[in-house]
Order: sequence, then structure tokens, then C-alpha cells
Amino acid sequence: MKKRGVVLITDPDPKSKERLYPFLQNEGYNVELTDRISECISTIQNKDIGVLVLDVEAPEMKWYEAIPIIKGVNPSLSIIITSSQNTPELEAQIRRQKVFYYHVKSFGIEELELAVRNALERSGNKEE
Repeated sequence: MKKRGVVLITDPDPKSKERLYPFLQNEGYNVELTDRISECISTIQNKDIGVLVLDVEAPEMKWYEAIPIIKGVNPSLSIIITSSQNTPELEAQIRRQKVFYYHVKSFGIEELELAVRNALERSGNKEE
């Protein structure tokens, strides 16, 4: 199977990563994992990341404070924000950040994979 691009997952929840990592690998993606926003930014600076999947609970700073920093490091990076809970306020805040996609975890892993695939296609980072 051809590799489809590099996906960086930044999520402090080990269970979320344990579900998502093998699923994306089985779908042909190279997957990098980080727990913290500082690790996320360092990885983006040092590797060719196609898509960032960032959970709103990532520690060290608020996710909405991290987005401008991440975009400053890699303006063309597609960012997918994930959350276990959905509120109108959170959704509005995410939309203002102009991220590629907002994924509520209860919607299922297949929907997230579709968003990852679409983000990679949009960025021109298709199969390697």
C-alpha cells in the first residue's frame, strides 16, 4: 500500500491515540504522535507534516492560542480540531480560527479519516 502523507496527532488522551493511530496506519498514513503543544510545534518545524489533528484539551496553552503559532510555522498546514464535547460556543470559536475541519469524536473515526484524506488532497500531499 502506498503511503498517503504524514499526519500529526496531538492529543493528551492515550485512549484516543490508541484508537486513531492504528486506524490511520492501516489506511496507509504515516502517523506521528505528540501529547503537548510544544512537541507539536517542534515536530511541525522539523518534519514535513501534511495534516495536524489537534485536540482542544492539549496541554501547555489553549488550542486557540496555539493555532496562530502553528500557522506561523507552517501557513499551509491543514489543521483538524477534535473535541470530545460540542457546544455552540466552542464550535463558533473553532470556526473563527479558520481551521480545515472540526471533528466531534463521537461522530466516529471514519469521518475523521475522510477529513484527513480531504485535507491531504487539498494540500497537494497525496499518496507518496
